[in-house]
Amino acid sequence: MAELFGKKAAKEWILKNVGDISQICGVRLTELKEGRSKGVQAAQFWTGSGLEFEVLVSRGMGIGAFRYKGIPLAWMSPTGAVAPEYYEPEGGAMDRSYVGGLFHNGGLRSVGFPSEDAGESLGLHGKIANLPADNVCTDGYWDGDDYYVFVSGRVREVSALGENMVLRRTIRAKMGSNEIVIEDTVENASPVPSPHMILYHTNYGFPLIQEGTKMTIPASRTIDPVSGEEIPGGPVSVCAGVSPDAEQVLHVHDMKEKDGWSGYVIANKKLGLGVRVKYEKKNLNRLIQWMDEQDGRNVVEVGPSNCSCMGRAAERAAGTLVILQPGEIRDYCVSFKVLDGAEQIEKEERYYSGM
Repeated sequence: MAELFGKKAAKEWILKNVGDISQICGVRLTELKEGRSKGVQAAQFWTGSGLEFEVLVSRGMGIGAFRYKGIPLAWMSPTGAVAPEYYEPEGGAMDRSYVGGLFHNGGLRSVGFPSEDAGESLGLHGKIANLPADNVCTDGYWDGDDYYVFVSGRVREVSALGENMVLRRTIRAKMGSNEIVIEDTVENASPVPSPHMILYHTNYGFPLIQEGTKMTIPASRTIDPVSGEEIPGGPVSVCAGVSPDAEQVLHVHDMKEKDGWSGYVIANKKLGLGVRVKYEKKNLNRLIQWMDEQDGRNVVEVGPSNCSCMGRAAERAAGTLVILQPGEIRDYCVSFKVLDGAEQIEKEERYYSGM
């Protein structure tokens, strides 16, 4: 049963009070029309709770803008939502089409720094975030007294005589809820084994990210992936605030879990808002944390992954590279929930700090 505007509301009552359900909750496909964003298709969601977000269908079905009661929570790059035809795969040139947004995927066959592996030249974070989806469907449906809206689609990283990796994604939200759920499957549809790396590259920005913003990350171990050294500390870290001299921070966490799930909280108590990320850990054994609080950037990325971020060659050398056999499927589930007010924030922080 939905909670709408301070009232628990059953389906019958809701339908008596609206002309159409889209008055409260809905999803629609739109297309951007200008500059390097021209032709980018997006699915716009609103849930009736104050949560509004867009799924960039033409960009690997990542989530771009993510707002709650008009307040932006995701970091946005100055490149904008660049159309796939402007993607530059070489080296680190992917940054020229790096939209940011709430999250985009690194993968499906390479994550992290550019590298050379098995005769392939691999660019920053792989290709999937710059590929358009097909078989796209948007709709809504009732399940008892709950109403859901969703977008689904398929993104393929494929070549004529080589790889054929298929991401099938559904993103769903419930009317009256502050939470979205992403359900993914990745299939190796080729007749030969394939490397598989995936990162849910999650990006937070102002006003959520300010001096004193706290991250509660229940890590069992944290390392600096560049030096390989273990980093001491507890489950809590705090943003220092923007500075012209800020240095980038890169950590990789081995995460604790409970009942097969892990997650973390990022919260700004002065703002009274936070985000709780929860994910099924069986196929996402690491959490990558990257921060750049330099003036004009001010971005914090905390994303679950099945790998480190040093590139595919390094992952193979470490003996940790995931290989999918022909026809093999891996499934993933990640949810994002906006926390509204001190009570919700403190409840989730207690849970994850005590994990």
